[in-house]
Amino acid sequence: MTWRCRMRFISFDDLRDKGINFSRSYLCRLQKAGKFPKSVKIGAARIGWVEAEIDQWMADCIKQRDDGTPPMA
Repeated sequence: MTWRCRMRFISFDDLRDKGINFSRSYLCRLQKAGKFPKSVKIGAARIGWVEAEIDQWMADCIKQRDDGTPPMA
């Protein structure tokens, strides 16, 4: 399979750089509830998130705000 776009994993610290300042435990609860993109195991003791999925989640939050629907988180 050939990817047409470059995919990038981002770390917990990168989430904070994007303005997502949730705790690790809260992120875990959101993921289990299907309200936040799931993390990907990328090493023995390391996880990351697909940056495009995080960007889409952020765009969805903004759309919900603009549409007046209840927040996801």
